[in-house]
Amino acid sequence: NLLQSLNWSLLQFDAAERDPILKLSLETESNLLLGPHFVLPLHNERMFKAGWVNVLEVASPELMYVQMDGMLDQVWRMEEEMEQFYTQEMAGQEIVPEKLSVGLAVSAVYRDTAWHRGRVVAIEEEREVAEIFYVDHGWRALVKMDTLRCLDYQFSHMAEQAVPVKLSGLRRLGDVKQWSCGLVRELKEIVKRAKGRGWIQVREEDGENAVDLFMKLAPRHGSKWGPGKMILINQTLVGQGLAAAKPGHLAGVLDRSLMWEGIPVVTKSGNSDSALQRLVLTSLARNRVEERQPNVFD
Repeated sequence: NLLQSLNWSLLQFDAAERDPILKLSLETESNLLLGPHFVLPLHNERMFKAGWVNVLEVASPELMYVQMDGMLDQVWRMEEEMEQFYTQEMAGQEIVPEKLSVGLAVSAVYRDTAWHRGRVVAIEEEREVAEIFYVDHGWRALVKMDTLRCLDYQFSHMAEQAVPVKLSGLRRLGDVKQWSCGLVRELKEIVKRAKGRGWIQVREEDGENAVDLFMKLAPRHGSKWGPGKMILINQTLVGQGLAAAKPGHLAGVLDRSLMWEGIPVVTKSGNSDSALQRLVLTSLARNRVEERQPNVFD
């Protein structure tokens, strides 16, 4: 069971000896064994077939980070436990600067003064800071090295909740290597108009984590879309002449039946209060997301 839980990129199979053995890779051994806490690497969250998401960060149509609604409560509960462990009990282990390396999973405080899981993406030794990607929220920040703590084993079981996705069926215009600044700017504006809320449907035929993204856009001057209509963002970018559709790719169709999957259907008038309660709780949960999510560093 222990071997099955390990990422195989951390193990090295040595068949040169008479009895083949498994051992830690030399490249990762020094990053994992930081002291009494044995820290396992985090892994990406498995994508659901479809679901409501918060779009956390937009880099391009090929790289967007989303957070699935179904995992929000688990993230919040874990972070409450992290607050107890690192702040109240002061049980977190400091990281020796020599052991800090790019890719290392850590616990780090964000500008909301709360502890979150993160991963080191860059190190500036002269300034004694590290750039941290917060793996459950999609934020990035420069953090003082001496404030970082080892990610304790108990907080390493849950997968990273900032899931990388790409919009399906899109290709760049012409023979260029990068998406245009205009397209990226428009995509960020679309996400902003939708307040980051969207519905995704996985398109497995278009590669790993390829999705159709539907969003309800707030109206703007000159917009042909009124409030309340779900728009396929992939097709919107094509329609605006900012991207081209891949040959043979069929535009996705919103499957509204999936939106109600797992939600009991009210068949008796006596259950109307329960339906109203579910609606209120859903609205409160979405408001909680907006209140909980702090501003991201530019």
